[in-house]
Amino acid sequence: MISAMVFCGLEKNSPHSGVIRLERILQIVCDCLEVNFEETKLLYKSRKKEHVFARHLYAHFSRKYTRESLENIAEYIKKNHTTIIHSDRAISDWISTDKIVKSVCIKIDKKIKKELSKIESNIDEEIINNIIKKYENGEAKNKFSRK
Repeated sequence: MISAMVFCGLEKNSPHSGVIRLERILQIVCDCLEVNFEETKLLYKSRKKEHVFARHLYAHFSRKYTRESLENIAEYIKKNHTTIIHSDRAISDWISTDKIVKSVCIKIDKKIKKELSKIESNIDEEIINNIIKKYENGEAKNKFSRK
């Protein structure tokens, strides 16, 4: 079955494709680590292990699943863009050497993918409904009809 996004000519990396907000990524990370979301967000100067690890994971998955700039990702947790680069590299290294970090990352990855599929499903429905409305109103031209 052809995706409504493909049918409408939207590419995978278009602004309408599976968009997940930075806040939601941090919430998912905090849920998986069983860390308080508000504390992690507000205690940006905290050096507690659980807050640092949550921020590292946030940076890693924000780089992986959003098209936000390093500055925007960093700004959300009141850090510098170089911190985001360091965090992303640290998590990538830890995944290859630490089985616990790898399993946590797999768990977070699954939750984010599930969230993205919900978002894409809602967008698909919205696009299909818009196409139907356009055809019902006679606004859209049929690209497939012969002239």
